[in-house]
Amino acid sequence: QNTSAATITDSSEAATATSAGIVVEQDNTANALARIGTDGSEGEADDGTEVKVTTTGTTSNSPLTISGTLNRATATGNAASTTVNETDFASNATSAFSAVRQQNTGATGDANNKSVTATVNDTDINITSGTTSGSPLTVSGSTDSAVATANSLTQRMTLDGTKLTLGTVSATAETVGTDTVATGAALLSSRQANTFTDVSAENTASSITMSAGVTNGSSLNVKSNTQDATATGSTAGNVLALSGTTVGTGAAIVSTQTSDAASTVTAATTGQAGITATSLGATTASSASLTDNALQSRATGGTVTNTLTATATTITLQAPDAVPAATISTATGNREGTVSGAYATLNDQLIAGSVAATT
Repeated sequence: QNTSAATITDSSEAATATSAGIVVEQDNTANALARIGTDGSEGEADDGTEVKVTTTGTTSNSPLTISGTLNRATATGNAASTTVNETDFASNATSAFSAVRQQNTGATGDANNKSVTATVNDTDINITSGTTSGSPLTVSGSTDSAVATANSLTQRMTLDGTKLTLGTVSATAETVGTDTVATGAALLSSRQANTFTDVSAENTASSITMSAGVTNGSSLNVKSNTQDATATGSTAGNVLALSGTTVGTGAAIVSTQTSDAASTVTAATTGQAGITATSLGATTASSASLTDNALQSRATGGTVTNTLTATATTITLQAPDAVPAATISTATGNREGTVSGAYATLNDQLIAGSVAATT
């Protein structure tokens, strides 16, 4: 796993006219594996995490509770975060950028694919009681989860000043072939790619249950529990925030996410959540409630959120562009676009491989 965190911070001065920049490049060529429990694939018995409360006699006027259990396997290929803060200036003429490239790369042939894999096997979260009288039994807020992510990125740039100069011309964001390009005064750029890389999250035989004997005046609750598997090829969040009494122009966010046809994203979950009782309210009313539980699988090839905000009393825009503000190529196999404007955002995504989730 490659992990990076970079920060530039400057504030509380009368004026600044610096150039601030961050560049992060991550190339992962290794497998990433996180595993909890065994599945018998190597001859061993199935065995996983057990969280249990067990009583064999009579439970009378006594609560039995399992709450907030977290059992999670997390595998990550590349993870990065960047922060640029240039704030609290009377006059801010900073030009700033943050650029991140993330790549997972295997080799030709399925056997040579790199893998980012998280597996959770045979988890058992359970309350078992004998006879219960006047007792609440609760399994709630527990999470059993497998999470696999090939590329993960967050970038945030905050620029402010009473006068935030930036510029007076357009910014440009471009994605041409494998290049991701931006020009301007305040820029965020991200490029994430998976080549011959398989991302897999599996949660197998997950069990969150309750078993009771004869019950009288008791409540049995299994609620708000989550059993899931989440696999993601690439995820990015880019935030560019500009503020001041007067704010200039020339800010852009550009992002790309690609995955070739040999790369896959898969998520799978099997399991159960349930309540059993020998009798419910044999002589005095009892209740059983199975509510707000989730058993799910989620597979995503690429997801990105780009947010650009400008908060000001006055923004002076440049003269209208003489050329089209946006040009997007939709030719087969191409991933090319150009956007130009005072404030511009552009995102290109091309996920060619299989993306599948099963529950």
